[in-house]
Amino acid sequence: QYAFSQWLHVGDHARSDCRVPRRMGIQVRPVRGAQRYAFEKAFGSYDINFARVYGVIAQARQQMESEAGILGASVAGPMVYQYVDWVLSRAVKERINLLFFVLRDGYIPKMVADEIIKQRDLPIRTEFLFGSRVAWRFPQVTAQKLKELSVWEKSNWIFRDPAYAYVPFARLGFDREELDSLFGGDFAQTPLYSFADFKRLLDIALENEAFCAKLKQKTDDAGQALQRYLGQVLDRGASYAFVDTNSTGKTQQDLNRFLLDTEQAHEPVRFFYHTYLADTAPDPKTQLVFFDAQQDDRRFPEALFRAPYNPCYGYEEREGRMEPRFFESDYCAWRGAFDYEAYLQGVLAFSRLFVQQELDVNSYVDFLMRVVNFEVASQDLTAQMAKIPFNPDMKGDECRDFYPALRLRALLHPFTELIYFPKGSYYAAGGLWPALYKMLFALVSLKRGRKSSTKQKLERTL
Repeated sequence: QYAFSQWLHVGDHARSDCRVPRRMGIQVRPVRGAQRYAFEKAFGSYDINFARVYGVIAQARQQMESEAGILGASVAGPMVYQYVDWVLSRAVKERINLLFFVLRDGYIPKMVADEIIKQRDLPIRTEFLFGSRVAWRFPQVTAQKLKELSVWEKSNWIFRDPAYAYVPFARLGFDREELDSLFGGDFAQTPLYSFADFKRLLDIALENEAFCAKLKQKTDDAGQALQRYLGQVLDRGASYAFVDTNSTGKTQQDLNRFLLDTEQAHEPVRFFYHTYLADTAPDPKTQLVFFDAQQDDRRFPEALFRAPYNPCYGYEEREGRMEPRFFESDYCAWRGAFDYEAYLQGVLAFSRLFVQQELDVNSYVDFLMRVVNFEVASQDLTAQMAKIPFNPDMKGDECRDFYPALRLRALLHPFTELIYFPKGSYYAAGGLWPALYKMLFALVSLKRGRKSSTKQKLERTL
């Protein structure tokens, strides 16, 4: 027998693992327990599978030493795994043996796919493919299409956020020096706070013959560059598909048309997506396959899956090969202010452990989606997500918070601008802000419903 004074108790609970043993004379070695989010303390009654998934998460984050790593293991990891597992299952079923993960948003899914493929010994190769709305839609732009841009058609892939003029014009291939030479003055530095501001400046540019001539040359060059890039990376001898996160289908329709017109493909390429964002059914000819068509907060999973560098704006020749050309920015999402490497390791730690289990992750991710869409409260997770650099500032640098802080002055903004603050900004602010968001969202939905109804009546009349 050993006296209590010779015992050593190790644990993480302040009362049962520390205070009680000490009263008994037992030596105590406190350890730091795994961080638990508020939503994890309110799981309620769930089945054994749900509990076992959480057990894998707890095991994965025991390996993490930072908040970013715990976020990766606890939230992003299950979300990415669920989507990638679905993609791989579809690929095996449809005998697709090559998956191109589109960057930026396919970066982490490819990492997870490689882990699953290796451990399951699947007959599938994976490759990165650089692309974006800008890189794939720009080659088919004309001056006339730009004149017809409409915010309600959701064609404003050029102007998406408040910015100085040179930021959206960079998506059209024009740098600041070219804009200065064409228009002089402060044209490039003009602040644009809305789509209407950008449209006004664009209309001025489209009245300039030199601008239109340069635009035509740039779109022709971009088309040739895109054709060469796809020609060197696509394996026409393989059965392949593209993998990305969110989509409305427009860019993919344009790209498929380009591939068929340039004989880069014999039939439309299959695209796998997580979330479908449009209000109308996709064109069946584009062969889009969606995991989720519920149109939840589009910031998930797109924001949690992406690579930590700037978007691809096209392609350029370097040493005889076509390589991606990136948006020139001083700051990119997550670099510097967020421990991205630890976050990625958290995602991969969960994936490596989970692929060894015979578990269903769907019910757990369904619960997570309720959390990230604020149906289940977890202020600690909301506060952590809010601080991640994600949104661009006026220079296009992604240095603004994931959920920009709301101020009372936001109430003075035009109504149409206030609603475009992320949903999370209202919930992170707390107080009456969530109620205000619900009211604004209901009003906007009503307004859009009336617009849609009016449009349908006009179409029937015509």
